[in-house]
Amino acid sequence: MELTAPDGAKLTEREKKLVELTRKIMVVPTTSWVMFSHGTLVFFYASRVRPTDDLAAQAKSIMKQYGPVVVGSSAGDFAVIPFDYKWEKLSLGWGVNYENHHLDIMTVILVDDLVEDAASLKDGERPSGLNDVMIGMLGRGRRDKDSETLRIIHIEDKRS
Repeated sequence: MELTAPDGAKLTEREKKLVELTRKIMVVPTTSWVMFSHGTLVFFYASRVRPTDDLAAQAKSIMKQYGPVVVGSSAGDFAVIPFDYKWEKLSLGWGVNYENHHLDIMTVILVDDLVEDAASLKDGERPSGLNDVMIGMLGRGRRDKDSETLRIIHIEDKRS
């Protein structure tokens, strides 16, 4: 099945990888989520952000309010979560979350975004020369871009 954005546009290879990785790393499989074009996600946990009828409009509203980066405030804070799984044997990427700002927003960074030849990594090898600050700054910048463009590339609606 070909992945397309809600507006009908075909996804780029990078956008497809973002969606596929997000599906792979979801801890709570019943969580609905919306992904923006630069990799920022808005999650809808029933216990925290109750989804409305229109997930896209709700996600855009959250991103308008909480997406812009304001350096020196909680909007500039981030934490980096590696997506490393024993069964994958190599780093899949990272999640940059903003728990001091909004718990339900995270930006996905692919290994390919930071490593020219990610396929050359050996089993279990992590890219060298990268640190959480570099990864977090990239994620934070992409969240800021997503808050400006508000282009949704995928909606995963898990409500029953």
